[in-house]
Amino acid sequence: MKTKVLLILMLAANICFAQSKNEPQKENNQKNELRVYYAFADNDLLRNADLDGAGGSENGNSFHMGVLFLRKISRKLFFETGVTFFKTTVETSFPKVGPRPPHPNVTENLELITIPAYLNYPIGKHFFINGGIFVAAQFGGEKYFDSQSGIGYNIGVGVKFNHKNFTFYANPFFKRHAWIPFNSDGRYPEKLTEGGIQIGVGYRF
Repeated sequence: MKTKVLLILMLAANICFAQSKNEPQKENNQKNELRVYYAFADNDLLRNADLDGAGGSENGNSFHMGVLFLRKISRKLFFETGVTFFKTTVETSFPKVGPRPPHPNVTENLELITIPAYLNYPIGKHFFINGGIFVAAQFGGEKYFDSQSGIGYNIGVGVKFNHKNFTFYANPFFKRHAWIPFNSDGRYPEKLTEGGIQIGVGYRF
């Protein structure tokens, strides 16, 4: 998943830069924008190494939405923050040990509230690049998988279309949670990794 998402982001970024060369730059006097979005994303709990004899996990479909606020901080740069909600299920499987049957699979909910601190850089009239860090707090779970509370990072590219004061946009992204975990009990903790696309609408003022 990680490789596919990065390739998509690189391709989209190249298209953004190529397109921006042919588009006239126009000053935007509107300094603020409020956005709401829903995201379609694949998600997995990944480790930095394969562990022999360890159990496995499989994540279900995710529910991912948020409210974002963009503030213009220079001629061509916006600060992007807000609050987002993420929910998925994690089914944990256990290895067979000795003659006894394995422990039955366990399904838990994984819910996160995140606050991003991104930079958003418009490219031409219809494209942008955004990314930065976010702080996440997890609710529920953590019994059979590692906590995802901590500082993570996000990178993305997007396309937008303006109509009067409204913005309609799509924003492919790659997100890595618990890059700096608040709680970590193991040497190779699991880290929630997302790759997907945000679809949203904004109001500029």
